[in-house]
Amino acid sequence: MPRGGAREGAGRKLGSTKENNKTKNLNIRCTEEEIALIKEKAKQADMSVASYVMKKCLE
Repeated sequence: MPRGGAREGAGRKLGSTKENNKTKNLNIRCTEEEIALIKEKAKQADMSVASYVMKKCLE
C-alpha cells in the first residue's frame, strides 16, 4: 500500500476555520437546573448555547 500523499476528500474542508479567530475558552460553573434552563432558552432563541450565552453577556 503506498504511503504519503493525500487521499481524495481528506483534510480540512475549505471555509472550516474557526470563525473570527476565536481561540480562547471561558468556563463557568452551573447547577444542573441552571444548565437546563440555559439550554432551553438557547433552543427557544434558535441559537447554540455558546452563542446565546455570549449574546446575553455582551448586551
